[in-house]
Amino acid sequence: MKEYWIKFLGFVSGLFVPLQLLASQDQSYGDMAQGIFGNEMVVRSIIQAICITAGAGLIFGGLMQIRRHVRNPTEVPISTPIVSIIAGLALIGLSFIPLQV
Repeated sequence: MKEYWIKFLGFVSGLFVPLQLLASQDQSYGDMAQGIFGNEMVVRSIIQAICITAGAGLIFGGLMQIRRHVRNPTEVPISTPIVSIIAGLALIGLSFIPLQV
């Protein structure tokens, strides 16, 4: 249990130390956030690319699960691939919703 907390504290400190170093260069956290999210088109295109890629992966995985279900119906219940395909379609549909950052 002690090793877990040591690793956790190391991870958390690894996240915040670089932010402190960047913020100490006459920038506040707000200035850093504005610099990261200042260009809205970049953030939108990254979110859309992630949604489309993850959606396509879920649809492909769902189709593979349907194929496994056809071969052996007791191995994969039919609800699993259906949920995967619906989630993939939802992610692809989400990429077409206009985002306001």
